[in-house]
Amino acid sequence: MPRRFFIFLWGILAIFVCNSCDKSPMEQTKKAKGILPLSIRNSWTFHSTDGIIQTTYRITGKQKLSNGIDVFIFDKEFIFKKNAFYESNGALFGLNMSNPDSTLAFIFPDGVKVGDQWKILNNEALLKVEAVDDKVITPAGTFTCVRTVDLAISNKSYVWWAYGVGVVKVGTYNKFQQLFSYQFK
Repeated sequence: MPRRFFIFLWGILAIFVCNSCDKSPMEQTKKAKGILPLSIRNSWTFHSTDGIIQTTYRITGKQKLSNGIDVFIFDKEFIFKKNAFYESNGALFGLNMSNPDSTLAFIFPDGVKVGDQWKILNNEALLKVEAVDDKVITPAGTFTCVRTVDLAISNKSYVWWAYGVGVVKVGTYNKFQQLFSYQFK
């Protein structure tokens, strides 16, 4: 009797392991962490590829909007000239708290696929997903990224997004800023 019980347990374990193997590591990270880790005191430091520019972005606080949404406030404009962000159902939204006319903008959807496109309000950006599994090496590490291109400008601008980390590289042609370090609290 005990032998049948252990065989049964091994069978259940094998089914569980096989079911969890059908998801890529990127899908598992996406579901666990979202595209941009939002927590007070998180920070990202970027260096330009020519080494001239260094910029650090920090989440300095949290604020409740009049519609009841809690947004995380950055110390300066970060992605697409936004300095406040929140996630809902896996999608990222942002606004510029310094601009009284700023409205919530859809920044990054959940479940992107190659070829998906969306417009970012108040910035006139039109993003298109070119890849969902780009390997990007930066001084902060190696990341599997979603690569987007902004089709609304003549000089193609690219952003590489890593689930659980956020933006790891951004730029046009040969002028890029890449993630040098990050710290999450």
